[in-house]
Amino acid sequence: MAKKRPPRPPEDKPKNKKIALDQRRQYVAKSNEFIQRARYSMTLQQQRILLYLISKIKPMDTIDIEYTFEIKEFCEVCGLDKSNGAIYEIIKADIKHVADFSRWVIFKDKNEETLFRWLNTVKMRRNSGMIKIKFHESLSPYLYDLREYYTQYPLSNVLAFKSKYSIRLYELLRSYSNNDYWRFEINELKQILDAETYTRTHDFVRKVLEPAEKEINQFADDMRIEYRLIKTGRAFSHVEFRIWKPEYWDQMATWQEQRHRLNGYERNEKRAEKEKKKREEDLTDET
Repeated sequence: MAKKRPPRPPEDKPKNKKIALDQRRQYVAKSNEFIQRARYSMTLQQQRILLYLISKIKPMDTIDIEYTFEIKEFCEVCGLDKSNGAIYEIIKADIKHVADFSRWVIFKDKNEETLFRWLNTVKMRRNSGMIKIKFHESLSPYLYDLREYYTQYPLSNVLAFKSKYSIRLYELLRSYSNNDYWRFEINELKQILDAETYTRTHDFVRKVLEPAEKEINQFADDMRIEYRLIKTGRAFSHVEFRIWKPEYWDQMATWQEQRHRLNGYERNEKRAEKEKKKREEDLTDET
């Protein structure tokens, strides 16, 4: 008997599907200095929103350009369930969190601190699902007119991540990817990844490093990593990463993994399994 194929997700309209695929292929670009020095606390969804916006920046854009954030398109790009009636309010609340954020950061000149914010203006026509956004001018040197010492990657490389730490670690190691190895002091790495709540090294490894390593190697098509802990005396003090580029056949497998998660196959397989289980329970009750 032929095996049954897993249920496929509902087909989007061809135009919407093409827009989503095109947007996933857009590049996120940030200066290496910004990636390595900026510290911020965001959920996975808030990071997705921000990177989706950054991916809309074109090489010749300037800081005064206004970008359109369409909630429906964002859901399609990220593989989110648009049928969830609360999704619009959730995304609006997340954008507010991003807009409200500010922090002092020391960049090139160690005698000067910059109070950076992500967003300058955010406007929305009521009940439209369309939000007009401008980036804050403090970000101009780090997101615009990038000519050297910057990192860029396709948005699709991070959209399938389910851990907020995976995105930060991926960007961080990509900014150092000209090196085969890179070492961090453990407490410094916790600060960068917004993982200082994990005071025990065991918990930091189990909750942050292991899931991030697995997701980066599964869903990012341009980098593979592995890490090892290093002791100073009797205590672990550093994390060393080995960084390399995947072979082409490995990249092809990654593209398939990306499509599988972002196109909703996992979600629809779980839904079909629940429906099957319910039917079986109903039949049992009838007998």
